[in-house]
Amino acid sequence: MLTLTKASGYGILALGYLSGKPDNTVVSTREISEVFSLPSELLAKVLQRLSKQGLLKAHQGRGGGYSLARLTDDISVAEVVEVIEGPITVAVCLKEGGAEHCDQFEYCTIKSPIEEVQQQLIELFRTITVAQITQGALECPEKTYLSASRG
Repeated sequence: MLTLTKASGYGILALGYLSGKPDNTVVSTREISEVFSLPSELLAKVLQRLSKQGLLKAHQGRGGGYSLARLTDDISVAEVVEVIEGPITVAVCLKEGGAEHCDQFEYCTIKSPIEEVQQQLIELFRTITVAQITQGALECPEKTYLSASRG
């Protein structure tokens, strides 16, 4: 079964949360962690990766944290997942070096159809933006996110 990892979900949540803030607002990892009840260590790693790839801006020092580097209308779900997880794949055999993990790789008759499904999924993820996926929660971010994290 194909699932997004917790880390990818945390990245999308954080980007959506930041997009609900006034432009250039700097938000700490701790604030995001508390709002969503997320483990701060994993969230910090996710935010660092997003920053290194130019989706977030890191602000050092007192009052430091993160702000958006790009509008969430311009960030696809695929981009977030690829930054955090690497290439999107639906089967281990389709990853680089995947043949080593599949005894049937040489004889497999469904590789090509699965590759086609994978390409279609990647294209779909490229058409969905972070803004679209987080849109409903941004009408009143603190209220929505806080009540969701408690319930």
